[in-house]
Amino acid sequence: MAPTLDKEPLSLTRICSWWRAVARAVPELWTAVSGGQDWTARTTPGVLRVWLAHLATAGGPAGGPVDLYLAHARPTPPDPREAAHLTRVLRLFLDRAHLPCLRALCLRLESGMLIELRTLLRTAKGGSPAAQLEEADLTFALNTGSRAAEINVLIGWLSTLPRLRRLRWVYLPSARSYEGIHINALPWGALKEVLVRFPMSLATGLACIARCTAATTIALEVLGWADDEDGPDPGPTPVMLPAVASLTLVGTDAAADHLLAHLTLPALRHLAVRTLPGARPAPRTAALGALLARSQCPLEALVLRAPTAPAPAPCALFALPGIARLRVLDVVYNGYHECVRVFLAGGGGAGLAARGVPRVMVWVEGAPAWEEHVGWTDVLPAGAVLSEIYECVDRGD
Repeated sequence: MAPTLDKEPLSLTRICSWWRAVARAVPELWTAVSGGQDWTARTTPGVLRVWLAHLATAGGPAGGPVDLYLAHARPTPPDPREAAHLTRVLRLFLDRAHLPCLRALCLRLESGMLIELRTLLRTAKGGSPAAQLEEADLTFALNTGSRAAEINVLIGWLSTLPRLRRLRWVYLPSARSYEGIHINALPWGALKEVLVRFPMSLATGLACIARCTAATTIALEVLGWADDEDGPDPGPTPVMLPAVASLTLVGTDAAADHLLAHLTLPALRHLAVRTLPGARPAPRTAALGALLARSQCPLEALVLRAPTAPAPAPCALFALPGIARLRVLDVVYNGYHECVRVFLAGGGGAGLAARGVPRVMVWVEGAPAWEEHVGWTDVLPAGAVLSEIYECVDRGD
């Protein structure tokens, strides 16, 4: 678009006009539509207006499935005019007569839009709106804490979608606003990939994860935050999930221990257990060891993060079944780099070498970026001392 010696610079208006003409002439170009606030103009982006005009004239897209993104760029709720416009767009996309090929839906819902969505779902014409939906990404604003009834209508709608396979649900409004929301009514059994960030009790978390029989990727966050309204744990109930290859648990206190004691995951390759800040104690290595021994899984990556919890003994961690086969062992505990230092200095490297672990890397949590990498050390020979190697991360070494 820069001027040259023999040509005038191209007009931006001319470029946009040309692109609109091409987009209307070739419906297959429409694969994703974004309808959030613009950082500069505070209006809906022009591409969405072109899309609406195209639907009005053509009666719907002639191309393939379409992804719709109505997530606002800014964390603040939209102004009433913007919310009204997004509601109009959402009504158009949820109407089977206009667009039965909606494949993915990304929404950031504030209180007013959630009310409008409930109305749209209840007044939809025939069948379930957006029956072809395969992926849903739903984030709830802070002002939706008192909208349990509307959220339950949304959960009921998700349960009617026959093709839904991927779900990301992020709900963290004010304290105790989760009460009355039927999170266990989500279509857990039909999902292949599920990430749910929602305060739930340990019993509710176990009941939900036990229904994920078809899932390959599961991430449950904020476990143990809610009260255990179902009473004490009745004891280990075996739960076999043969397809799960990746499991992420984020919770308080012994939430991970509670769930891991019930699970058998023969296909597990990636396991991440994170304890929320301030939670004590950390996940016990005994619970992890029992899971790995029971599952006999081909684990490749193990992530344990509990920055405020006391560190387990390195000898117990390095004795976990299958530790030598891991490609990634990412561990963060309070003062754990010192524990590993003492362990290696006391001759622990010989045991690691015997198990096939050639090298150990230690990171210091909370240190400056240029010092957080303490260094690598070979575990051979026995008694090797962790060398102080500081490398600037900008070097990429």
